[in-house]
Amino acid sequence: MPQERVLIISFSYLNRDPRVNRQIRYLKDDYHVIAAGAGHPHVDGVEYIELAWHEPSQPEKLRNHQRLMRRHYEDYYWRYPFVVDAVQKLANVKADVILANDIESLPFALKIAGDTPVLFDAHEYSPLEFEDLLWFWALHRGYKYYLCRNYIPQATAMTTVCQGIANRYETDCGVTPEVVMNTPLYEELEPQPIGGPENGGRIRMIHHGGAMVSRKLELSIEMMRYLDDRFELYFMLMESNPAYLDRLKALAKRIGRTYFVPPVEMPEIPRESNQYDIGLFLLPPVNFNYRHALPNKLFEYIQSRLAIAIGPSPEMANIVKKHDLGVVAEHFHPRSLAMKLNRLSNEDIMRFKQNSHQVAGQYSSKVTKSQLLRIVGETLKKNSSAISN
Repeated sequence: MPQERVLIISFSYLNRDPRVNRQIRYLKDDYHVIAAGAGHPHVDGVEYIELAWHEPSQPEKLRNHQRLMRRHYEDYYWRYPFVVDAVQKLANVKADVILANDIESLPFALKIAGDTPVLFDAHEYSPLEFEDLLWFWALHRGYKYYLCRNYIPQATAMTTVCQGIANRYETDCGVTPEVVMNTPLYEELEPQPIGGPENGGRIRMIHHGGAMVSRKLELSIEMMRYLDDRFELYFMLMESNPAYLDRLKALAKRIGRTYFVPPVEMPEIPRESNQYDIGLFLLPPVNFNYRHALPNKLFEYIQSRLAIAIGPSPEMANIVKKHDLGVVAEHFHPRSLAMKLNRLSNEDIMRFKQNSHQVAGQYSSKVTKSQLLRIVGETLKKNSSAISN
């Protein structure tokens, strides 16, 4: 039985957070993994500690707003519900290395670490995560900058999801994160023929993920106005925002050729999506993180052996163009992507699918699992609490 203990902390639902769930799965065979967060990760052989969220009362919310406005950031942080619960439940947990996910978990991880090395993993660029929303700009932007600039340099090592975000952390915090992409488990799948007899040979596009207002999924539905009759669009969405999902369904009904299918569990997404033809993600850059998005779904589309259709998001576009995996629109307007899609023949789409098949191993756990194991091993050996630049 592995003797070295890794404590993974995330203030998220561990069964729904793809990146954290993969960390747990990648490390569990080489280490004794203790996973602390909201929601059991459902991974065999892993010790789980639940961190509970409680909704602050209205007077407490008002006091929290006042703390943020007055820049009493430390006072605000140590009263944060997840942190309060973590203090009680994790302070005496023994670990040989701590993996802290996202900036909210880092100050606490450093507090309990002592001489234990801390690996910090940033899923986003936190200070600009919701820069398009006024409440975030007014209350949380300065707070997140404070946490990043004060605590990230104290970590032993740092990783993040893409090069654009890594570059920004280096500029603002003086660290050099290593990029670990959001690649899923490798799937033994083959590209499927386009459409099918039961579907009249139509080209079926899919978008899966959360129904989040900021992703502007209505633009993908609007795109159907400009596409020829060969194309159909399918959404596989989690009901994270029921009211927004209802608006999408109403718009889809008016425009047509757009359908909604039930979501499946996270590990099942690539196999379920294998029956489709094109993975779609038209994501306007409404904030810094969306501008530099390199999301799970891009790599899940590759594992599904799909062609890919995206807007000109630079991180995603680099991969799609490098391996000839699909089409990249000139602009984020739905008509721009529709023009690219309308020019495609079935032979083009099958070529893109085959190209996804060829790079599926490269963009999978075959690479990132060994990368994470190496980084954790190197972190264990470090005695310094500073990130090497």
